[in-house]
Amino acid sequence: NAVIVIVGGMDENAVSQAFIDYSDLLPKGGTALQYPKNQKPLRQGRTTIVKFKDEATVGDGTLSVNVAYSCRQPFNLQKEANLKVLEKALRKELVGRMAEYGMYVDVVSKVELVPTEAVTIYISCRRCTGAGLPDGISDPDMSRVTAMVRESMEQLRSQDIPGALLKGFKAEVQGEMALQASSADMIRDAVIIRYSQRKDILTGRKDAVNSVTAASVKELAAALSEGACVEYVVK
Repeated sequence: NAVIVIVGGMDENAVSQAFIDYSDLLPKGGTALQYPKNQKPLRQGRTTIVKFKDEATVGDGTLSVNVAYSCRQPFNLQKEANLKVLEKALRKELVGRMAEYGMYVDVVSKVELVPTEAVTIYISCRRCTGAGLPDGISDPDMSRVTAMVRESMEQLRSQDIPGALLKGFKAEVQGEMALQASSADMIRDAVIIRYSQRKDILTGRKDAVNSVTAASVKELAAALSEGACVEYVVK
């Protein structure tokens, strides 16, 4: 089996004819490849690792709380849209909680297709440099920061996102997806995923975001909370 991706300003008819001319050079198998469903579950539960800053093996030793939530989720565009909206909501919640502690917050999400279809949210809360902080803010209690990350996810799994905020998050996700859809990298990846994983990651993206509800985001937050969680704390 082979996947050939051709990107560029070329004549479609000429490319099609060239492919026909050269395709006979590729050996042909007797049967089509079947893509088995990988149903291997992820390990559930929380693992917490605490290191002093001079012995940390992750990062540069800056005071930080780094958390990853992951759970199995069969992939479709609506679930990806739910994940992106949850990412925005979690970032806003954490920024509000961490401001008084002088912590910088970064939240990113990722969809995995192999070896198991799953979603992951990565959270990093790092101490801002002293030059960027007002007087009176001292080093935070990293145990408290860790607790606030847990509390933020718990709030999103138990309470609906207010309508106005949800609308804003969806608009933000729509804009990001529109930019991605026009990039050559996105088109290349979409072609590869379409023919290697049998997943369409382009068609219906706008409709998928429009279909996101407060309940669907809350459901995903609950699934992540009950899935696998790793916390790496540098204090």
